[in-house]
Amino acid sequence: MHDIIIIGGGIAGLSLAYRCMGSNKVLLIEQNDFFSGTTSQSLAGFSLSYSSELFTPYLHECLQFYTNLNPDIIKPRGRLISSLLPVDERDYKDFIPLSSPNALSDYGFDFKTVEAIKSLIDFHPFQSFYYEKNYFDLEIECIKKELLTALQRCKNTFLHPFERVVHIKTQNKVWQIETTSTTYNTPIVINASGPWTNQLFNTPHIHLQREDCALIGFDGLEDDAQFIPAITDDSMSFFIKPSVHHPNEFIVASNTTKTSLTTLRTPAFPDRQAVAKLLDRLKQVTFPTPKLKTTWVGIKTISEDTLPLIGFDGNKEGLFWFTGFAGYGNKLAPLFSQLAFDLIMQTDSAKKDIVNKLSPNRYFPSHK
Repeated sequence: MHDIIIIGGGIAGLSLAYRCMGSNKVLLIEQNDFFSGTTSQSLAGFSLSYSSELFTPYLHECLQFYTNLNPDIIKPRGRLISSLLPVDERDYKDFIPLSSPNALSDYGFDFKTVEAIKSLIDFHPFQSFYYEKNYFDLEIECIKKELLTALQRCKNTFLHPFERVVHIKTQNKVWQIETTSTTYNTPIVINASGPWTNQLFNTPHIHLQREDCALIGFDGLEDDAQFIPAITDDSMSFFIKPSVHHPNEFIVASNTTKTSLTTLRTPAFPDRQAVAKLLDRLKQVTFPTPKLKTTWVGIKTISEDTLPLIGFDGNKEGLFWFTGFAGYGNKLAPLFSQLAFDLIMQTDSAKKDIVNKLSPNRYFPSHK
């Protein structure tokens, strides 16, 4: 019998296994390869700003988590936000107001890079500009390598990729996890399965949003284009960021849309209309014509109040929730993996003030 079984081998599952290793016999089950699901489909960006003030004070801890794993995981990128209308500066208190994109030269961008930005985006329709210095690229493969290396060195941690869970049940305070190859027993099962939560645990409190993404190229851009910041408008009608591994090619993303939970019984495919709409929007704001290279779909797992679900389920003894990161798993899961570990081990946590706000039992009044 294992002390803990974690279902889901993305950033949530691996970061929590990393916290649990050593003092517990831990089994991590992933139906495909590790980091092959929604983690691999992310935009691989990290911002120290966040829409919820509940989390903002803690984001430096996640940055430190990655730095401790390997300093090469974090690469400074920066982000430029443009608005068609004047904006309330209170909404951008963590950003630097700019008179124009030319002012980026005051924040570490050389003349060639600024010119590359201006040769890519038509800024004439925009009235307001803000720069976010604390926006970074994440080396996703490096995160995966460092976490797996650490876990593989631990004798009490067992990694089982390419093993699909087919049935879960509990009896006499023991969870039985039936997979395609065998059955495992544990007193504690952790749901870190992200978009597959509903298929495995049948909850009405999680829904999904899809984000159609693409890798595109532009003709005629200089090599300096790979050093430009991420660029978006304030309504997120477009988001464009240089690809870390494909010089002079860019990752772009559309607005997210709700989708049905049942769509993930088979792989999710890009919506042609959404991709076409995204390319049309880019043609409105870019000088060169975007050329499509490849497309994919990012799936966001979101709770009803958009906050993660972290904690033991009050209705099902031994079931621990660690999901619902709303597309921000790369910066929230490593951060709250320590909180989750403290709750599992029933030790004091430095984040006691937010435990109840993140508990899955906020949906079950009798267990608050």
